Amino acid sequence: MENDFYESETAVWETVTREQLLHHKRLFHKLFPLGHQESIRSLIQNLRNPSFRGLLMAENWGAYIGDIHPRAFDLLAKYGQDYHPHVWKRPLDSSLDRKCYINSWAMVENDYRHRNRHTSKVVEPIVYVEGVAFGVRVYPMLHGWNARNLASRRAYDTTHHAVCRWTRYLGIPFTRDEYRKIRGFGFSNLLAVDKFPRFETRITRLLAKRFGERNMPLCRVTER
Repeated sequence: MENDFYESETAVWETVTREQLLHHKRLFHKLFPLGHQESIRSLIQNLRNPSFRGLLMAENWGAYIGDIHPRAFDLLAKYGQDYHPHVWKRPLDSSLDRKCYINSWAMVENDYRHRNRHTSKVVEPIVYVEGVAFGVRVYPMLHGWNARNLASRRAYDTTHHAVCRWTRYLGIPFTRDEYRKIRGFGFSNLLAVDKFPRFETRITRLLAKRFGERNMPLCRVTER
């Protein structure tokens, strides 16, 4: 990711908002002719193919694909939802650089505590979303962000807040309770190559139940 050449996301913000807005807008529409109406689902579906993954990982811009467990692409292709970004008006000083999962889970926990203090307001809880982000300044990668609820399709990306307007997202949302059922106490991402095998059965069964599938899997999907 090009952002790695900057000290912080705030430094990226300063550069792209002052000097490169038009340039990035042109690159985005070259990469995604339909803009934010264009899905990256075809990319996810292609990444289910080991040969395609290998070819992509051999290229510089595919360097992060190996962080995602191969079988996770099956779930993303089947259950993943497209998201369009919320465009931030100013840099977010409270977010941690390159800590997308921590930033996203912190928002879920902060929202949970806030709702407990203000029980008179009926507001749907913010959800944690994990999936793939890909854009002008973001190589295809495993990423975490937030949405207002399970039905919302707007991505609140507090980590890549400087460049999210030129990024496409496809991911699976989880409520706080759902995440706890999958992960238990503590926190980690769910779809990474070293994490997914541990959570695969729980995630698959939860999603099958959510979507009303009759034959819920009793074990993980076949090894690929």
